[in-house]
Amino acid sequence: MAIEDEIVRVKAECRQQMIDAEIESYKLRINQSHNEKDELLKVVKDFEKKYKDLQIKYDADGQSWARTKTDMAEKQRKVNHQGFSFIHKKNFFSMKKVLN
Repeated sequence: MAIEDEIVRVKAECRQQMIDAEIESYKLRINQSHNEKDELLKVVKDFEKKYKDLQIKYDADGQSWARTKTDMAEKQRKVNHQGFSFIHKKNFFSMKKVLN
């Protein structure tokens, strides 16, 4: 009977070692998953920061473009007004020559 008892004891011990190894494996997987989660959270925060920076840059570029368009329209208006005044002056002097 001693041999049979020893076989049962060794089987039980092997089974326990297999269960302990599986538990350790799951613990390692959990730790690895936590580390991956932490890394992904860092990546997400980095992307959020980059998105915010790009949004600020986009808004600033949009405001700059709006100012540029306003400035260009104002300059065009001035040029058109000056050109119109020049044409009227030219016509006025032409008329003056015709009348004299």
